[in-house]
Amino acid sequence: MTDCPPFFSYGQKELAHLSARDKKLAQVIEETGFIKRAIYPDPFAGLLRAIIGQQISGKAQESIWARFCALGCSTPQAVLNLAVDDLRACGISARKAECIRTVAIRFASGALSEPELAAMEDAQLLERLVSLRGIGPWTAHMLLIFTFHRKNVLSHGDLGIQRGLCALHHHRALTPQLCNRYHRLYTPYATIASFYLWELAGKAKKTGRAPAKSRA
Repeated sequence: MTDCPPFFSYGQKELAHLSARDKKLAQVIEETGFIKRAIYPDPFAGLLRAIIGQQISGKAQESIWARFCALGCSTPQAVLNLAVDDLRACGISARKAECIRTVAIRFASGALSEPELAAMEDAQLLERLVSLRGIGPWTAHMLLIFTFHRKNVLSHGDLGIQRGLCALHHHRALTPQLCNRYHRLYTPYATIASFYLWELAGKAKKTGRAPAKSRA
């Protein structure tokens, strides 16, 4: 589990496409500039990191992840050598600890492997991941983005995405239909749009401009 992960690769082509598709997003891109987002190429580490990040802030995720990495559990077997209490001591909930151990068992047995997952198309990979206990669409979306470098992901259930879209397009709340519409609008570079929506969401949170209710 590297301490210096590479960054998601994209450039002017993707930004120009998004700017042409959404003039409001174009303004955010212009004002923000290029955004660097770290990726975690190892599927095992990437999935564990996404599990740890479920339903907590990014800051809390980074803190817990650092403590987890300090245990030296960079392989499935190393994780399985730990007790649940060792994981709990990092700040990981009991449910997440069991999920992490389940994932470690799958990778250790070969039921999950990097070549198999990497070869899948987005929809197939999403389906495969959510079939695992404790892995929902959000966790799967994060793995698609931050491990498998997929460029067309808009995580409908992510509060930051919802907040960013509401702030950008003045919605009080987002329906699944609206989220799908924006996904189509940003295709095939919805992931890069997500980076700017997350950036906008952080600003919206500070000003109190957030969705009234999460519906996606």
